Amino acid sequence: MTYVFPERVAMANLLVNGGKPLSGTIIPSGNKNAMLPILCATVLTDEIVTLRNVPNITDVQKVVRFLGAMGSKLDWDQPGGVLRINNAAFHDELGDVPLPAGMRSAVLLLPALLRRVGKIEFSNTKGCALGVRELDPHIDVLRILGADVVSDDPIIL
Repeated sequence: MTYVFPERVAMANLLVNGGKPLSGTIIPSGNKNAMLPILCATVLTDEIVTLRNVPNITDVQKVVRFLGAMGSKLDWDQPGGVLRINNAAFHDELGDVPLPAGMRSAVLLLPALLRRVGKIEFSNTKGCALGVRELDPHIDVLRILGADVVSDDPIIL
């Protein structure tokens, strides 16, 4: 079977033809691409933050563990998807606490951490054979916003 796409496809509505009318309620699951930046932004406040519909996935767990290691008080009702974060006791330096490993989105922590602790040092071992590292644009933005990049390997902000 061959399907030929029309020149221009516009979809304003989705029409479902079926034997029964659709009705009911759904609750969409949490989305890591929305939750990770929100989690990282909580570092900027000492007020208690309550997040709902928090997905219990590896990347979220890594950021939550990092926040806990940095002194945040966390109350996570994983089945209910509710996470309460209190950063009032957040450490004023990274010390030996490593940034979450194995996730590209850890870069989202950099602006809030830099504002909170003042200095960040981390290794960037993931270079790119084509020359531009995936961190470079983020470091450039931090530089434009006034961060001093003291070293490039390891990266010290």
